[in-house]
Amino acid sequence: MILKSITPKHFGPFAADTTLHLDPEVTVLTGPNDAGKSLALRAIEILCTQSTIDSHEVNRDRTGEFSGKWQDDTEIACIVIFETTESTPAQKGLPKGTRPGATVTVHRRMTATQGKIIEINVGRTRSEPQSAFNPPHLLKLPLATEVRQEINFENLTDAESHLIRLGFGREFSLEQHKSLDQIARSFRIDEAESRLNEKLHRILPKAMPLSFKLLEVGAQPELLGVGLIDEHRGYAPLGSRGAGVRKLLNVMGALLRVNPDDGHTIVLYDEPETSLHADAQHMLRRLMESLASHPNVQVIYTTHSPAMVNNLRPRSIRVLERKRVGEKAVSLFVNNACGENYNLVRSSLGVSPADSLLYAPITVIAEGTTEVQCVPLVLMKLSDNGVIPADMLETLLSQTHILDGEGSSFEYMCRLAKSQNAKPIVFLDGDKQADVQKVKDKHPEVAVIVLASGTEFEDVVPKAKYIQATAEVLEDEGGDICEGSFLEWEQKASLRPSVMFSKRVERWLRDEFDKPLYKPLVMRRAIELTDTPDIQTEPFKQLIEAMRKVGETL
Repeated sequence: MILKSITPKHFGPFAADTTLHLDPEVTVLTGPNDAGKSLALRAIEILCTQSTIDSHEVNRDRTGEFSGKWQDDTEIACIVIFETTESTPAQKGLPKGTRPGATVTVHRRMTATQGKIIEINVGRTRSEPQSAFNPPHLLKLPLATEVRQEINFENLTDAESHLIRLGFGREFSLEQHKSLDQIARSFRIDEAESRLNEKLHRILPKAMPLSFKLLEVGAQPELLGVGLIDEHRGYAPLGSRGAGVRKLLNVMGALLRVNPDDGHTIVLYDEPETSLHADAQHMLRRLMESLASHPNVQVIYTTHSPAMVNNLRPRSIRVLERKRVGEKAVSLFVNNACGENYNLVRSSLGVSPADSLLYAPITVIAEGTTEVQCVPLVLMKLSDNGVIPADMLETLLSQTHILDGEGSSFEYMCRLAKSQNAKPIVFLDGDKQADVQKVKDKHPEVAVIVLASGTEFEDVVPKAKYIQATAEVLEDEGGDICEGSFLEWEQKASLRPSVMFSKRVERWLRDEFDKPLYKPLVMRRAIELTDTPDIQTEPFKQLIEAMRKVGETL
């Protein structure tokens, strides 16, 4: 089951109604110290385990409001929403016949050891089973223990157990290992070393070229020596390595041991950047994103580091703010935190615009929020289907930021980008000819990619797919929001030919259904629905070529 949202009540700083909406893959929560980021993770931990809260975790205002013992306060709770998936194993703990796509609402008292399913919605069907809730698996990082330089198979720490099974296999047993002769054990240790190094080299940054060295200690099969070798063939035991490297290995072993086929797993990590160089932070972030790409794994972590925020995944970023509501100081979740060129995110991280997130070596300046969120999705879809070389795209995106040009501030954004030693590229709709000329006059060296005259970004997918995506985002079960209805309205509306397609859809929804158009959400879904051959690929090929040329100058 996918964790969709959690609403803590009277827990820690959460004294006002506020809901954290979770991304199905990775959710990154940032904010100032003492805003409650760790307690947000703690709420999810309590939900997924039989833990209960301590007295110091009760909201202080609530302590004064409730007349009885805090352990008896039923309002200290969290309301949680899950969505069932195809892989929810046998709909565990759910009423028989619950289908994928069902919305499951759980009430969990923070002073009790188990939550209760209070509502299930499937389409228009609603039930209130009031049954016990079986939570998904939880992996809390980092592990409490580390890998020692001399592992004793008879007394493994948690971290060592993960690492040994990663190298020697899930079914490793000391008895079987000791039954081998010394030569056979040596071969087996060499094979384990190779497996570990293969996995290690997949995720370590190039700036950290380390390899495991495993060897039997004397003639004692129950002991295994563990060391690391650097690029100069210099050997050092783990105990001599820095805290960052040891932590990295701890996390690597734990994450790679997650079995995504064994039900849904939620991975929690509070400030993973601690003691890690920025290069290692980027690596760890990519590792967690890769793990979360499996539909049965969700990763949720808090951070104070810009290196742990992927500006090409704006939908993943959340901010926790401290505010005063009435007479109370409270913490509130901001679920759409990437507006105004990440201003709120940058502020919460304590960085200036020049430090990070606003500009990258390659800065693509696009028209608005929809392009910021969706251009990377189109590029990745084209890469996945062979239109763009995958290795080229991966290299370019790691050096790229897509910047919101705020409708018509493209020339100004170019000047700002250049002032930060960034190389700007401008990507515009076909109705921006005046802006195009202004950029070319002021910045003749800047590449400008313009869509065909009279077209906009939303036109790169078929209109039918865009309207289908609109219906899905607005949850139109009656089939009223459809292409036929739009075309019929369009004939009657008699709009000027210059009115762009998305504006027409926006007007149609307002006039006929009194509903808003959520452009970024609709375009994301339309890209998912559209087959690659039906996407207008030429402007994106031009964009990649411009990015490649800029990349060669860096």
